[in-house]
Amino acid sequence: MPGEQAVAHPAGVIPASDFTIYRCADVAVHTWDLARAIGADDDLGPVLVSQVLQPYVEWVDSLDLEQMYAPATPVDADAPQQDRLLARLGRTPRPGS
Repeated sequence: MPGEQAVAHPAGVIPASDFTIYRCADVAVHTWDLARAIGADDDLGPVLVSQVLQPYVEWVDSLDLEQMYAPATPVDADAPQQDRLLARLGRTPRPGS
């Protein structure tokens, strides 16, 4: 976006719109963590997964930040998108995924 504000981030200076997505994704991932920990519904919803979590994982994949994330966990290629993305961030998705 022309004229968009830049934000200083540990990974470098990024556009404010990207920073907003990444912060929302961070909250979504930790919401999933909490839901799993207390046995609540851990479905993040397809819109949140595709519009927030997917761009976040793509960005994480572009960085050299392995020390900040657990190694990816294995999932089937046909697992739901949410499970594949969370597995990339070191989470263990639902059994059978």
